[in-house]
Amino acid sequence: MNLWEKLIIANKENEELKKQIEKMKCCENGKQEFEKMTDIEKINELVQKEMAEMCEKHNQEKFNSFHEAYAVTKEEVEEVDAEMDGVKADMKVLWNFIKYDNTKSAVELVNFTQKRCNRAIQELIQVSACCEKIKRGFQNEV
Repeated sequence: MNLWEKLIIANKENEELKKQIEKMKCCENGKQEFEKMTDIEKINELVQKEMAEMCEKHNQEKFNSFHEAYAVTKEEVEEVDAEMDGVKADMKVLWNFIKYDNTKSAVELVNFTQKRCNRAIQELIQVSACCEKIKRGFQNEV
């Protein structure tokens, strides 16, 4: 490899490094890059929409008691746990598919696991909506 080719390669590597540095610079005030990918405001909008649907479905703006609030929220948390238990089990099976180069089964499992993850996210949004409903219903009692 001649000097010119080495300079071209070094310049490409330098450009890649510059891109990574620019990515890091754009993360202001110590925020992590993932926060930009999943905007918390979008999540908050989903939680508010879920809460509105919850209130409309049950025809009530707040829970009748802390006991009811706890029970409903706990049920949603248990549904999250069930989905995540499935995701953890899927990951163990996925590793076996990977070890034995079973690409077709691995891809099928990843598709299924992604659906589990999405259901877990839906349930987490419901948990967050329950928390919001608790705050709104009982904040005057504090």
